[in-house]
Amino acid sequence: MTAQTLVLRPASDALEAVELSSDAGGDGTHLQALYAALDVRLVDVIRLSDDIDAWLDDEGRVNGSEPNSLATAVFRAFGWHLNHGDDTRGAVLFAGHDGEGGMCSLSARQDAILRDAFAQALRM
Repeated sequence: MTAQTLVLRPASDALEAVELSSDAGGDGTHLQALYAALDVRLVDVIRLSDDIDAWLDDEGRVNGSEPNSLATAVFRAFGWHLNHGDDTRGAVLFAGHDGEGGMCSLSARQDAILRDAFAQALRM
């Protein structure tokens, strides 16, 4: 199974469509593809809404990943406010979730919500 997602890379002003393939082994996860898409070893997830997740580099602060101020602004558009002086580091991948912790493709509605949040972030 594949997952249609959006990625926002540091210093980019555009969302990039990325298709993640399920990992080999048939367990239905996309973890290896997620690591490759973000070029990371470990990930963390932030639940932005009831059905949209943001996946990011869990080691971004300690490994010197480039700040991603636009992703930080997208988080703010969803009502997430990081600690003072904190920011998102590295690429961020936005995906849907199936309600049981599994990643899934963004629906047309979720894609539109993310693009609206992205447009708002561009104006911040």
